[in-house]
Amino acid sequence: LELLVPLLQGADDALARSTVLAARAEMTQGSQRARLLYEAALAAQQAGDEARAARLARGSVATEASQDALLLLASLMRDASELAKAAASLTQAAQLAPPEDRPKLLLEAAEAWEGAGDPAEAQELLERVARLHPETLGPGAWAARFLRLGAAPQALEHGYEPLFAHGQFAQAL
Repeated sequence: LELLVPLLQGADDALARSTVLAARAEMTQGSQRARLLYEAALAAQQAGDEARAARLARGSVATEASQDALLLLASLMRDASELAKAAASLTQAAQLAPPEDRPKLLLEAAEAWEGAGDPAEAQELLERVARLHPETLGPGAWAARFLRLGAAPQALEHGYEPLFAHGQFAQAL
């Protein structure tokens, strides 16, 4: 099976490559299995088989979670309009991400939770990012995000109060 993968590098061979990589993964364990399942998921996505790609990405994450596999799974779930699953994957990916990447991923997860119709989860993530990484967004953007979720006290705390404290009264309006 190992010898087949290099022969299946063309775009037309993506589904076959995915099948071979998944078969190889069945014969391994641990991080190597997770890596092979992730590569198989990428190949399935390239072949246009989103359902297979999602199944393989979930298998990779279940074997050994990685930021790459979680981000792939989040993308696939978003494409399938399964925003709650995308949000959960993004939240997990943020936990594995380098510290400088976490706020961006958590903001994406909050947007996905909002899109999934769960403003409470979105608000919880926004509050965490605003508390731990206030520089991620400007005060006006924090205010707008919290107001969109109906969280006026947080909009005041993270948006309007900093604007007033810096004398930016016009922007606060």
